[in-house]
Amino acid sequence: MKIDRSANKPTLGFSLPEIESFFCRSPGIDTDFFTFITDLLNRPPWNELIDPSAFYRTICLELAQEVQNHNKSMGLSEPAYHNRSHFQDVCMSLTLLLSQNVSSQNISSDWYFQSDDLWTLLLCAIGHDFGHDGSINKSPQELEKRSLEKINEVLKACNLSSRKLQDVMRRMEPIILATDPAFFNTLANKFSSNLLKFNKTDCMCMLMVESDLLASALPNYGYTLSGLLAKEWKKSNPKAADLVASNDGRTGFLNYIRFISPHSNMLGMEEIRRESIKQLQKK
Repeated sequence: MKIDRSANKPTLGFSLPEIESFFCRSPGIDTDFFTFITDLLNRPPWNELIDPSAFYRTICLELAQEVQNHNKSMGLSEPAYHNRSHFQDVCMSLTLLLSQNVSSQNISSDWYFQSDDLWTLLLCAIGHDFGHDGSINKSPQELEKRSLEKINEVLKACNLSSRKLQDVMRRMEPIILATDPAFFNTLANKFSSNLLKFNKTDCMCMLMVESDLLASALPNYGYTLSGLLAKEWKKSNPKAADLVASNDGRTGFLNYIRFISPHSNMLGMEEIRRESIKQLQKK
């Protein structure tokens, strides 16, 4: 099947070139993240989800507007990688993963997501790096906790009841904290160990982390993103910058991650990751 490029709408049956073409960075062109989210909400699956009184739509748009305002105000200091284009990539990746036909799964499965779960994931995708300044965590989940604080302030201004605010933040917190790269193995090991058990929250965390990583795992677009991350780290962590821009660094990154969800399995992301490693090892 072909991608409907005019609608930016993901469909089933992607080849690798089609997946690559789904992502596009335009250096030097301002990314209006609010407009992007407005458009995304008018397309499947988001325009088909249960949303009483447009509650989730409203807070998604409020959060997207605040993210847009904050990052636009940064001007030239907006990070080279963790910027509005990255936020857009993650939301697009989440939408792409959710487009994979796993809806026939058993409703009792932890990978079966109801409307509230999916809205929570989109909110996390919109705000997971809110306020990111291009630095690296100096303490566990430092940047992720800062993002949660900023999200909490935005949602407070939406006049949610105290109970509703606490409920939304309670569901978002573990998912956003899971995007700290240092905690990837802690999460992933829950799905591969006979001694550990995973639950629905773990599955939501995994899908969010996969959405955060998907674009960077692509062989061509991912290589471009590695260069942008190196540029972002050049001042704060030059050694890490040099490593991430190298073939060895990229190979190490791809060896560190893996794709676990049935959604990414249907998309073929694990095969793409392994083939990318093989190609890098030939260089």
